[in-house]
Amino acid sequence: VILLAILVLASSFLMKGDFVKDTFTVSASESQVLWFAKKVTGAHNGSVTLKSGTLEFQKQTLVGGKFVIDMTSIKVLDLEADSKPNKSLTGHLKSPDFFDVEKHTTAELK
Repeated sequence: VILLAILVLASSFLMKGDFVKDTFTVSASESQVLWFAKKVTGAHNGSVTLKSGTLEFQKQTLVGGKFVIDMTSIKVLDLEADSKPNKSLTGHLKSPDFFDVEKHTTAELK
């Protein structure tokens, strides 16, 4: 499976401190992290929960940021929730041969 894209949709940003600062905190409760993966025999998509995130601006230019993802929350959305294929794929994604979620409960995107 080749991971093609991670889409971060942050619909609300809360300012940290006053208007002079250039670091913004992403509202995790109002944001989504969606994933899409493709393999020779098909594709899947799903979501993971955003634990926290910040965006750094210099004037009006985005210059950095950090997102912390809760990998234990990984879900497959294109297969029926309680189906055997969904459980199998979710288990595979959490296993040591993929994300090894037991050892790596969070992922950071910088």
